Amino acid sequence: MSGMVNYDDTISSSVTSNELGIVLCKYCSSMIGTLPTNGFKKLYGVCDSEECQGENRKGNGYER
Repeated sequence: MSGMVNYDDTISSSVTSNELGIVLCKYCSSMIGTLPTNGFKKLYGVCDSEECQGENRKGNGYER
C-alpha cells in the first residue's frame, strides 16, 4: 500500500477504494447500489418498488 506524507507529517492512504460490493434486492434481484469493499461481496436488501416492499412486509409478519 502506498501512502503520502501530509504537511503535518502524518501518513494518509492514497489508494482509492473499489466498488466491488453489490447490493441486490432479495425479491426481484435488481441492483440497489454498490459499496467500497476489499473483495467481491454480494449483499441483499429490499428495493423501493411497491411489490418488493409488500413482500417484505408479508415476510416480516406485517400483512395489511
